[in-house]
Amino acid sequence: MKKSILVTLILAGIFVVIAGIAAARMIAVANYMNSAAQYASSHLADSPQPIVGAKVINPKLKVSSDAYYGDAVEVQITRRYQSLYNLDQDFAVTYFYQPNGVGWKRIAPPENYWGAIQNTQGDAVTVIHPQRDAKLVSNLIKVIDPVIFNACAKWNCAADLKPVTITFVTDPTSRRDPLTFLAPQLTGMPMSKQANDDYLSNIAAESLITLAQKIGFDSPYARAFAYREIQKQNLYADIPDIKALTNTTLPRPSEVWAINADRSTFADSVALSFLNFALSKTFASEADALKALSASSSFNEWIVKAKLGDLADLESSWLQSLK
Repeated sequence: MKKSILVTLILAGIFVVIAGIAAARMIAVANYMNSAAQYASSHLADSPQPIVGAKVINPKLKVSSDAYYGDAVEVQITRRYQSLYNLDQDFAVTYFYQPNGVGWKRIAPPENYWGAIQNTQGDAVTVIHPQRDAKLVSNLIKVIDPVIFNACAKWNCAADLKPVTITFVTDPTSRRDPLTFLAPQLTGMPMSKQANDDYLSNIAAESLITLAQKIGFDSPYARAFAYREIQKQNLYADIPDIKALTNTTLPRPSEVWAINADRSTFADSVALSFLNFALSKTFASEADALKALSASSSFNEWIVKAKLGDLADLESSWLQSLK
């Protein structure tokens, strides 16, 4: 009896010691992680732009240390933005910090943070992404598939244009084409339903711009076809302002043709306004007009091939329609 009591007491003592060690370990880890978060809070990095047109209104809404990988601590900084259409859009960026002897230094995310690269297929889109973003990509495909389907039904897309490929990369220095995006952990993971909707919608809009430029060619007029569809499908994008144009506007629609592939707010506004006007005055097929872009070496040739009417009359009438 006494022996069993003694054994029980010894085991209880061992349990108390182990529990004390575990508690001390937990406190030490919590202090370690909180120290990294405090350093990140006092050494804020530049605020990235998670979606087009987003402006920071609170660069440090929330700072939290969420996990650690070896001696590297994961810190999440949530910022509040004003987007093109909505206030109070919250996006969180993930940073990693490692002790450097005198404090902390920011480091790249560990490779095992991202997981394996995956290739996820939709009906009209293929997304290449790290495993960590699998859930977001699943939702993205649900948004983009019908967007591309509807646009291609109007534009009569060739079979070889689908699937559209979107890539999420984890290296900020990697070269990126229009449909290659940094993983959202690096630019801002949406933290609310509205932020998530805008984020996914913005990528869908970018996919339409790229698709239109593949059917036509890289110009303000190809983008104008995409902007028309973006507006129709109510997607999140920075649509060129055509209301600000006046009848003294320069360049003329024919001069916009020669502007290079870089997006120009003014040139895109002229192209979108003129295209809207031209298509409203004719029974020409929008699909044929888009495809005629790639088969035309000049603006005049495009007007003829697209069957949009007489160029001089169109430009004159368009100018008169402006305020």
